[in-house]
Amino acid sequence: MLIGVRHRFVFVANTKAASTSIEKALTPHAEINRVGHGNRKHAPWRLALREYDFLFGQPAHRPETYFKFGIVREPLDWVRSWYNYRLGNPRVDAPIAADMGFADWWREGSVRAYRPQHKFFRAAAGEPPLDLLLPLGDLAEGAPLIFRRIGVAVVALPQVNRSPGGLRADQIPAGLAAEILDHYRLDAELHAHWLTHWRTVLAAGPAPQLSAART
Repeated sequence: MLIGVRHRFVFVANTKAASTSIEKALTPHAEINRVGHGNRKHAPWRLALREYDFLFGQPAHRPETYFKFGIVREPLDWVRSWYNYRLGNPRVDAPIAADMGFADWWREGSVRAYRPQHKFFRAAAGEPPLDLLLPLGDLAEGAPLIFRRIGVAVVALPQVNRSPGGLRADQIPAGLAAEILDHYRLDAELHAHWLTHWRTVLAAGPAPQLSAART
């Protein structure tokens, strides 16, 4: 998570969704930087509201005066990326045995203990998510527009911390894919919604309170 006080933005770092690349680009513009271990880096928005109440509790820094965004990933692709990342990888906390197949890993169930994507972006259950959730597949087009929206220099995103090649989406049996998508139904709905709405949000330009409340 990054919070840019002068530029009035909050980046909520979803897992397996290019968060390291975004952080590399925006860290110079963030006064509050929670990069590092996963528990710090991938803090949900509701935690930020609580831990940074000293900031967001000030009348001039209410959350609505910040542009809050994150990256959302198609859930089947998100699960597949987790598998490829952990498969036989001794550098991670909980590697998957190199000989464990994707279906067996899904049935084993550990992935279902990971925080679903929608829980990163809402202050409480049932509340709207952040101001913008950019679909990962549109990152190359959307990132420059986000940078312009928050008033920072447009830079090329570095390619870092990418999952290695491995299981492809077309190698997941249709029945298993349907089961996974049903389990992550809320994430799938969120991703589908923002596929058609993110351009509208960015085309609106800076909200009045963003330009009026600069420090």
